[in-house]
Amino acid sequence: MKKRPIVWTCFGYIVFLLIILLVKPEWGETLFRWSAAEEEVKKRYVNTGEIQGEVLSVEIKKQQYQIRIRLQDGTICIGIVPIEKQVFPGDTIKLKGKVRWPEPPANPGEWDGQLYARTHRFSFYMQGEQIQVIEKGKRSLQRLLFLWKQQLSDGIDRQWSMPWSGIMKSILLGQRGEVEPLIKDTWSQAGIAHVIAISGLHLTVLSQAVFCFLKRFQRIRTAQAETMAVIWLYVVFTGGAIATLRAALMFTIQTLAALLNREEDTPTTLALTAGILLLIQPLYLLEAGFWLSFSAVLALRYGRVWIMSLPFLPYRIRRKIAASLAVSLMVTPISLWFFYQSSIWGFVLNFWVLPAMGAVIPIGLASLMLGAIHPALGAGFSEVVRFILWSFQKGSELFLQIPGGMLRGQPSWYKLIVYYLLLGSVIYYFSKPSPYGKRMVYGLCLSVLTFILFYRVSFWRIIYLDVGQGDCAVIEWKNRVWIIDAGPQYDSVLKPYLLQRGIKEIEGIILSHPDWDHIEGLLALSEDSNFKIKGLWEAQEKVQETEYRQQLEQNISRQGGEIRKIRAGYQLSYNGMHWKAISPVKEYPDINQSSLVVQFQIEDIKFLFTGDIDVYTEADQAGLWEKVQILKVAHHGSRSSSSLEFLIKVDPRLAVISCERQHAYGHPHPEVLERLQKENIECVVTDDAGAVWVENRWGKVCYSTFKEGGTE
Repeated sequence: MKKRPIVWTCFGYIVFLLIILLVKPEWGETLFRWSAAEEEVKKRYVNTGEIQGEVLSVEIKKQQYQIRIRLQDGTICIGIVPIEKQVFPGDTIKLKGKVRWPEPPANPGEWDGQLYARTHRFSFYMQGEQIQVIEKGKRSLQRLLFLWKQQLSDGIDRQWSMPWSGIMKSILLGQRGEVEPLIKDTWSQAGIAHVIAISGLHLTVLSQAVFCFLKRFQRIRTAQAETMAVIWLYVVFTGGAIATLRAALMFTIQTLAALLNREEDTPTTLALTAGILLLIQPLYLLEAGFWLSFSAVLALRYGRVWIMSLPFLPYRIRRKIAASLAVSLMVTPISLWFFYQSSIWGFVLNFWVLPAMGAVIPIGLASLMLGAIHPALGAGFSEVVRFILWSFQKGSELFLQIPGGMLRGQPSWYKLIVYYLLLGSVIYYFSKPSPYGKRMVYGLCLSVLTFILFYRVSFWRIIYLDVGQGDCAVIEWKNRVWIIDAGPQYDSVLKPYLLQRGIKEIEGIILSHPDWDHIEGLLALSEDSNFKIKGLWEAQEKVQETEYRQQLEQNISRQGGEIRKIRAGYQLSYNGMHWKAISPVKEYPDINQSSLVVQFQIEDIKFLFTGDIDVYTEADQAGLWEKVQILKVAHHGSRSSSSLEFLIKVDPRLAVISCERQHAYGHPHPEVLERLQKENIECVVTDDAGAVWVENRWGKVCYSTFKEGGTE
């Protein structure tokens, strides 16, 4: 038995990184000094409106150039400029615009912009308004590769129309910015997102083609070395994504082993590859691409053996499903952790996708080369590629229509550990000869680990999401979900949260009033096919019958949801949860005054949601207010609301203010904060604390804030 010291050394390094990055992040901060370096850069550039530096790389994303710029002091930033102005790697440019700093997440499930910037080693963005090329760069490899990529990109545009041209640019050139969002989302849900990412499959096809060509003219060893050089040139050409780097490093290690007449050991190769990547950038350990790439390789190497050893499946079936099923079992939990959803039937679709991709790459390249001579010469090949890509899209749409075909929700970390421990033990056991009965027992273990992964304990929770200058609250009770208002940032805040929580169906939406900062996210939600809304509750006031609200009603009616227009006195109860409308009690001329105010009661805890009412509305309902534990402060903490008399009447233990940092309105106003302090009411503001949630944890009611920890 091999001792494999490299494997154990790399494993220890990965455990060390997990501890300092996840368990004890303050240790990681002490070691790497990320925050200190970011503060130094902010001091230099926080008020700047102009930068000057050398262009390192240029990438097209969302019809804009994203330019990586090295400034004179060595700081790296990303300039975002219109596509009309042409710049090249090596140019020295002056860029005028507005600085935007990468932000950490403020809500569960939200994308971590700060982590992305740290991982890719840049300090800030500048939204360019004016760009000037001061000095043209000299000819360099980077510049030549960029010009070549542009020529190939133009050739792809000639051979294929949108959306297929955007997909082919991603497959061949690594330019994912031009893939249509709908296709990207559909393929991701169907489990074939790997198609539009440069991965090991691309390098395998390329290396085999290059090696077969070169070995005809020279010795095999020389051909192997030259193939390795071509592979690394392609890595630089396509941008060097994690999956590409992993595949190139593994190919390099395997080639060096062959050149040195050494036996290649797969576990050592994988461990050494991971170790090198994490030495280059430790934060790769927190990226989805790292885990997905390595888990897929492990599945193909070891999980496939397990599938092939199952005696109750015919050999022909085992041979066809082994690779795809093994990869699906290995990467599904990782996909759920990072992306919150994964297709159950993705492995079936991959039966066609994986072998078809082996044809798309060479046929696509042939179409480009022939099309460079004359577009008609490559037309036949381009039609074949178009048909294959079309079949991917139609297959994805078909599989997504299968009821129950989509897993959703982020599993807990301890579930992932249990899952992979059990899966590893099953694979290890099945890789050795054993009696049929014992194999059946271990087969049952697979069912148990699947149950562990997807079983969720049902606790109630109310969360106030940080949507900037707006309101949004999500209430979860016994697998039923209510949403009260939803302001801006739907795609970046509310949708990721619902996906992370595994929510597919929404029992009801309560709209306080149709101002844009309360209805924008609801409109986006009602148009999102990922979720079904069963009903909408809104005030029956005429002043609220706006175009936005009518659009929301139409969207929900189109889904088969019911629309209910209510006033004070309306009540609804089920399974221990009760809510009632407290306002409006009469017609109001102002849309804020007419806000639908509701009070939820879960077990013994009362929550009051006040919309944007003012002191006059508070006075009108003076006899209806009850004492509550949690108050959502009206109108984002405006001085026109939350009178002292009102606060004394409702007497909350916790007040939540939802507003945006440094907004023009200056919320929350100091007068409101003083009133809350005078009444000894603890106040949490989302612009400082991020999302705020109250929940029942194993019988204890406590509240937590996303940025500042929790209080019991």
